[in-house]
Amino acid sequence: MGSRTFTANIVTNEWFKDALCRGINTRLFFAENGDIHTQRQAVTFCNGTLTENVDPRSGLSVTTGEPGCPVRLQCLDYALSFPQDSDNYGVYGGTLPSQRVTIRTANRKSRSEADNKYSQDLAQLLNIIHDVMVVEDIRSQASRMEAYKGRIERRQD
Repeated sequence: MGSRTFTANIVTNEWFKDALCRGINTRLFFAENGDIHTQRQAVTFCNGTLTENVDPRSGLSVTTGEPGCPVRLQCLDYALSFPQDSDNYGVYGGTLPSQRVTIRTANRKSRSEADNKYSQDLAQLLNIIHDVMVVEDIRSQASRMEAYKGRIERRQD
């Protein structure tokens, strides 16, 4: 069931045409529960095996291995668009369901912190606007008082 759902939904995304998993048997990404070996293979397939080592003779950094999927971030974003309670199966964007739970939790916390910061900034901005309006009102009142004072002085002359 999981592999059919995966194929039916994901292939309609434009980015999927560049996915390394395109055409690969979906059983790799939807291993039976508890099949850690296959899950690790799928995660490695998505993320690649690039490692950086220093060549002892030259001292230069040498990268070896295979690059990861070029669209793994789009794939992860796709998986994160699922309701959490229906995202309990399969490897997407090089992550396991348990890792996506952690990502969702961190995202919620970040959004909450950002919302709080936004609210604080908005309150500060509203206070500044209020202060500016008070200053403008004082200036307007002072200008009216000057005009009134000028009329009184002209009448007295």
